Amino acid sequence: MFNGQVYSQGEHPVSGKPWLLITIANPDNPALTAEIWVLVDTGSTGHLSIPPDTVQKLELSRFSENRVEIAGGQIASFSVYRVLVDWHGRGRVVPALEMPGEPLLGMAMLWGSRLTVDAVEGGAVVIEEIPASA
Repeated sequence: MFNGQVYSQGEHPVSGKPWLLITIANPDNPALTAEIWVLVDTGSTGHLSIPPDTVQKLELSRFSENRVEIAGGQIASFSVYRVLVDWHGRGRVVPALEMPGEPLLGMAMLWGSRLTVDAVEGGAVVIEEIPASA
């Protein structure tokens, strides 16, 4: 189970975003780790996006390139890296797009999980694994 928090950025009273702290590592050198706050983004179909400074810190090797439709329907190319994520108590190697801005956790990462968000300032963000029999 993961626990995060909703918090606002800016002055708008309904601008809260669901954030979650996760641990990621270089799958080729698991001693290189980083704890990062990711924005839970159900509008993203991918696993993760991480900023360039995290790619550098973990000394990740570029895996491939991916073309992605971003806001406004524009298509952009991003480098893809493999990262090891501590997910539901197990290591999971997933693709991560290198993108500037807020790190994102998308639906591919959430698949097989239950997401609960208390949509108020300081509200709880909880991600639980759905049992296989559910």
